[in-house]
Amino acid sequence: MEYAICAAVTAIFVLLYFLVKPAPRERFSVTLNDAEFRECALKTAYEMPDPQESSGEPDIAVYSRYISRAERKIDVSDGEEFFKRFALTLADRKKDFEDLKKKDYSALQNLPSVNGRPRVCVIAEKILAHSRFIFCADRVETMLNDINAVRTLTFPEIMALEDAFTLVLHTKAGLLCKRATTLCKIRKSAKRIAGKPYTYKTDADFAALKNNVVFSKFCGEELGYATEQSSAAYDAICDDTVFTFENVLDSLDNVKLFDFSVFYEPLKIIATFETYVKSDFECKKNFLTALSRQSTKENLDETAYAVRLLNYSDYGKLPALKAKRLTFGGKKGVFAAFDDDIVTLGRALSSDTYMSLIYGKSTKKKSTLENLKIKNSFMPKIRIVGAEFDFSLNEDKLKIRPRFPEEVLRAEILFRHKGVEHTAIVEPGEEELSVNGTVFKGIPDVYLGDIPLTIRIRAPFGK
Repeated sequence: MEYAICAAVTAIFVLLYFLVKPAPRERFSVTLNDAEFRECALKTAYEMPDPQESSGEPDIAVYSRYISRAERKIDVSDGEEFFKRFALTLADRKKDFEDLKKKDYSALQNLPSVNGRPRVCVIAEKILAHSRFIFCADRVETMLNDINAVRTLTFPEIMALEDAFTLVLHTKAGLLCKRATTLCKIRKSAKRIAGKPYTYKTDADFAALKNNVVFSKFCGEELGYATEQSSAAYDAICDDTVFTFENVLDSLDNVKLFDFSVFYEPLKIIATFETYVKSDFECKKNFLTALSRQSTKENLDETAYAVRLLNYSDYGKLPALKAKRLTFGGKKGVFAAFDDDIVTLGRALSSDTYMSLIYGKSTKKKSTLENLKIKNSFMPKIRIVGAEFDFSLNEDKLKIRPRFPEEVLRAEILFRHKGVEHTAIVEPGEEELSVNGTVFKGIPDVYLGDIPLTIRIRAPFGK
């Protein structure tokens, strides 16, 4: 009897929880230009709270239900252009949505969290919400580099970034579907009430929707009233919904193709070891997983742990490997055990054989990571900085037109013309040219003669 009472009370509380639990709502977000986004990334990096150990499993089922409801409620044969277009998009991407609804995000719950949410999901939402849900590689790089500069994202977090972005996009897709079905529901109520206008005083929908612009548009059209203002507001809502929905779908495709592994900060150190660079996918993944696990045990930032590993390899010899040798007929077997510590990491980096032996692919089970091998390099991102430098000589007349990125601090060129050596120095600043100390405004051409010249050019860099 006591168990039955406890079960009944529990069931009542669970029921009350779902009855009073507020429905998810779209969060207002501001689209930022590139300069504003860079400021936002820095602010996010420095103001993000220290992560906690883990969070609860993301609740995504409700957003999947919103998508399913939109698929049922909105028809491709609808006479209204917005609903028809939205339904066609849902039908065209039906297989993608089915796969999305089945996606498992449970691994995210084991990652470091802030304010009860996985840290990588907070980061992904910051990037997408301020970019109209367009997945932009440059903004991903800006945010992740700033975050890593303050506190290194762990290897499991880097590996989970695809899931994090997908989760945010999944959530947004569900909310947009909810918005579309709500518009459809409001239209239905407006047409029903306009068909029997004498009932509006006792109609609950009218009391709730009388100030709603969508309701005013459809109700006004049914009754023959002017609806220019409400129609304009409705069109803006529809345009924003369709535009954002298409961005979400394109971003879901782009996220699948993106290599997030390049933003694992310790790679800048580990990739200096030729043994790591030459190792295969499985070795790299298992090695980095071990490095992350060990740094967590030591409560040390993973980049700092990689620095320790780098320094460890610089002094002394690795301790002798303890092994047992057994002879089987004419063959010999060697048995060795490797501890999960920095010595083992150092040993793996010291030899291709050790790397393969310790962190190579297991022969007991087939790898399920073939898709990851295609896009995950486990190598650091190398930024290529482009520079343009127009340097030409025509009838003793020298033309120099530098266009350098802001990363270049100074350039110096020593050249020879008709047996005379000259020096050209290019520095950032307001346009100015000096020849042997004489300053000229702008950057005119320079005539070369028998006297060696020191030509100093100032020009804006990064423009």
